[in-house]
Amino acid sequence: MTECIQKILKDKKQRKFVESVEIQIGLKDYDTQKDKRFAGTVRLPNIPRPKLKICLIGDVKHSEEAKGLDIDVIDLDGLKKFNKEKKPIKNWAKKYDILLATDILV
Repeated sequence: MTECIQKILKDKKQRKFVESVEIQIGLKDYDTQKDKRFAGTVRLPNIPRPKLKICLIGDVKHSEEAKGLDIDVIDLDGLKKFNKEKKPIKNWAKKYDILLATDILV
C-alpha cells in the first residue's frame, strides 16, 4: 500500500480540482453483523472538501440542530412553495452538494 501511495504522489500532475484517494479494506472470514470489534470511524487530519454545501430538509428539532452547525435548512412548507415545478427545484438543488432529509420525511 505504501508503494502505491508513493507512486501516486510521484506521478502527480497539477490539477484544477482537489484529488482524493479512497481505500477499502476487506477482512477475510469476518462478519460485521456478528462481531463489532472494528466498528467505528476515523477522523482524518485534513478536510477532503472544505467548501461542501449541505442543505437539510427537516422538522423543527433537526433544523435547530443544523442551524447551530451553520447548515442551510428548509422545512416541508418551504418545499411545498415549489409547487411540484421541476425547473425551480433543479435550480435550488444545484446550489448544494448534498441534500439530507430527516427520517420522518422519508
